[in-house]
Amino acid sequence: DRAGSHRGTMYGPALYLAECSSKADEYADTGPDGLCRMLLCRATLGRMMIDSKKQPGPNLALRCRELGYDTLCGDRWRAVGTFREFVLHDSNQAYPSYIVYYRRVSEPDLMRQVRETSQ
Repeated sequence: DRAGSHRGTMYGPALYLAECSSKADEYADTGPDGLCRMLLCRATLGRMMIDSKKQPGPNLALRCRELGYDTLCGDRWRAVGTFREFVLHDSNQAYPSYIVYYRRVSEPDLMRQVRETSQ
């Protein structure tokens, strides 16, 4: 019910997973405690349709399901050089294993912390 309520849904309403934490970070907000959160999930992808077009057709995830696929792989790596997204029709295909809490740190701040720690 909440698909697309926070950010867009390029492939239609579904559960979106990514293999790169930096992709998931694009969707994470910083909480009042200064931390971001993301779920690390196990997923059963099953039979997968792969889409590598720059502009996918409308509701491609729904069409994918109608054609008997379990998952749509939006191969944005091949299309535009970013990240692959795995679009699941059934939330039972994903099992949240961990909640990851983290704080975003700029590269200069990170390098300063590394230098201070190594001295």
